[in-house]
Amino acid sequence: MIKKIKKSRIKILLFLFIFSVFFLIYTLFYDINNISGGKFLNEVSSPNSDYALKAYLIDGGPLSSDSIRVELVYNKNKSKVKNIYFNYPENSVTMKWLDNFNVEINGKQLNINKETYDWRKK
Repeated sequence: MIKKIKKSRIKILLFLFIFSVFFLIYTLFYDINNISGGKFLNEVSSPNSDYALKAYLIDGGPLSSDSIRVELVYNKNKSKVKNIYFNYPENSVTMKWLDNFNVEINGKQLNINKETYDWRKK
């Protein structure tokens, strides 16, 4: 009886450990909102001025190509920012608002409330 309880506890702890490792790896390496920095390139406000898109060039260094990151800024709450676009290899950006909630970034159309583009998840 005691051995069954110990085996169950070990299985639960092992599951929690494996889950935690996978969650940590995803958060650190594959979550688009963990990407930051870069050289500021351009800013475009939405037609109703509720939002702004800010584009940044992320220098890949000597061994990698550059990439583009675009963040969505909520103008009513400037501290609320989320990345909606990350593409590699890329070193320039064209952005335009199609309406108050849809944008086109380098030929890719996104609804800012529902979609993001991350080249790693194509």
